[in-house]
Amino acid sequence: MKTILLACTLLLLTACSTESQSAQPNPSSLPLPIEEQKESLYKSTESGEVHYLREVERTEPVWAGISHSNHFGFINTDYVVEITDEDDLQFIMDELITGSVRQPGIVDMAEPYYGMMLEYADGSTESLHLWLAPGDSVGTIMDTYDTHYIYNFDEEVIDRYLSLLPDKAILTEQVYADWVEGSSFGITHRIEPYVDTDIEARISYSEYIVRGSYSDSHPAEVPESWGDDSMAYFPFEVEDALKGDIEEESLLIGQPDYLVTWIRHPETGDDMGIIQSQDPFIARPDPEKEVIVFISMQDKDGEYWRFSEPTMIEVLEDGSLKSLASPFNPDFNTSDRVESHTLEDDWEVEITLELITENFPLTDPFEDLTLEEINNLIK
Repeated sequence: MKTILLACTLLLLTACSTESQSAQPNPSSLPLPIEEQKESLYKSTESGEVHYLREVERTEPVWAGISHSNHFGFINTDYVVEITDEDDLQFIMDELITGSVRQPGIVDMAEPYYGMMLEYADGSTESLHLWLAPGDSVGTIMDTYDTHYIYNFDEEVIDRYLSLLPDKAILTEQVYADWVEGSSFGITHRIEPYVDTDIEARISYSEYIVRGSYSDSHPAEVPESWGDDSMAYFPFEVEDALKGDIEEESLLIGQPDYLVTWIRHPETGDDMGIIQSQDPFIARPDPEKEVIVFISMQDKDGEYWRFSEPTMIEVLEDGSLKSLASPFNPDFNTSDRVESHTLEDDWEVEITLELITENFPLTDPFEDLTLEEINNLIK
């Protein structure tokens, strides 16, 4: 009798285990990450009728963060509310995103009121800009991945959205500055490093990889047409080309060097110009060090630029490698940076760079590699 009971129990446990395993989602059945879907979608479709947000296949939303924002392509991570309630997340999916109505043509919009970041069960994320205020009859949403298109929703959706926010966080007009005092105002810019630690992917994306040293730590004088306001250019002496055929012994390499902020009048939103802030996460050249630089061509022959992270690597005396980007440096000062600037019309603007310092220092992906090993990876 005991043998029969034991056999039945084992059969029951096996059945439960099998059922449990079969209930797990099959990774191959999950949709592609949202960014991959959007890259393909926006490139392949030119129709003015397509509701791009409905074309994306998403898994279940698990979290949303909403913040004040007035920058295109950038979501402020200082969230005024974080949402995990299933009904609220489903409302965002059904009414704000897929329930919105695509508007025809390519648009030119003022800065958004809010930014919203969503996370999904498969780990994908999605970010959106929103325009709406109490009393509006129509609200607007835009995909930060492609800001050419807008989608509208009605007053009921506006009211439900605003009910998710704390009363003090509801905007009646766009926010252009954190504080105003006389002829001075302040702006907080929250930044975090974007670090791709996949070395093989970085190698494949780079058209050239060179070894040598920078000639000067000060940016070179170059034609204005060579780059935008976030780029700086430095002369580089090539000792060896690890990837690609480069005939020149000396290159002029551009690199992202600044955070560029378009300043608006704190009360009216009128343009007041562009301000550059030194990006604390970008490694600046040191002429005394032998380095490896991952670079690509720009639009014209003879113009090169390097990626932001981690693509400048020091070659130590023993042949080992060390990333020079700040996120890998345990001594990096991660406190906030404050910069003061005077604008042409006598306004003073104070920009606080609020560094997001979670999990610093990051693990240096090149730390255990030698020059010989990186050469073998490249070849």
